[in-house]
Amino acid sequence: MKNYISSICLLALLCLTFFSCKKENNPTPQGNTNPFKGGKGGNHNVIIFTGHNGGALHSRVYLKYAANTMPADTTLYDDIQNTMVEPGVGPHAHFSYLKEGTYYFYCKVGAFTADTVLTIDSTSAESIDAILNLK
Repeated sequence: MKNYISSICLLALLCLTFFSCKKENNPTPQGNTNPFKGGKGGNHNVIIFTGHNGGALHSRVYLKYAANTMPADTTLYDDIQNTMVEPGVGPHAHFSYLKEGTYYFYCKVGAFTADTVLTIDSTSAESIDAILNLK
C-alpha cells in the first residue's frame, strides 16, 4: 500500500511538472522601439534644395533619423543645417554620411513650411538631391 501511494504521488508530481504553465519567449520587443533605421556612419549624402513659388529661398532644414513623421518640437531633430549658396547653385543644405534608413526632412520660413520623407536603401545613389517647395 505504501508503494501504491508513493507511485501515485510520483505520477501526480510528474504530471504537474509536465503539464504546468511554461513561460513563453516573447519575441515582441518591449518598450518604445523604432522600426526604422538610419543615422550617421554610412556612404549616402542628401542635398536639400529649398524654394517657394519656383524661386530659391534660404531656410533652416531639420533632419530626423529613423523617422517618417514630424517630432513634437524642433529640439528633437538629430541634425539642423542652414541653407547655403555656392557659385551657380541656389540655397541648399548638405546632410552627409547617412546610413540606409528612413529620414524625415522639414523646413520652415515664416508661415511657409515643407517636409518630405526619404528612404535610402542598398539601391539608392550615394548622392541624392531633393527639393522642398515651401507652401
